Amino acid sequence: MDNTISTPLRAYILEYRGHFKEVAFFCTQYGQENVAIEEMENLCGKKPVASLELRKSAAE
Repeated sequence: MDNTISTPLRAYILEYRGHFKEVAFFCTQYGQENVAIEEMENLCGKKPVASLELRKSAAE
């Protein structure tokens, strides 16, 4: 699957998700739709209190 979270971030979430009281996510991307925020939400089992997606075009 393209546009997924990195292996180190996935491992961190899986290791510590039981300790998260609230979560907020951000991601940067170059290209099409990104599913990273949704993937992090699913792994944590929590809805984020905030999220931010930055696309390359928005950063230029």
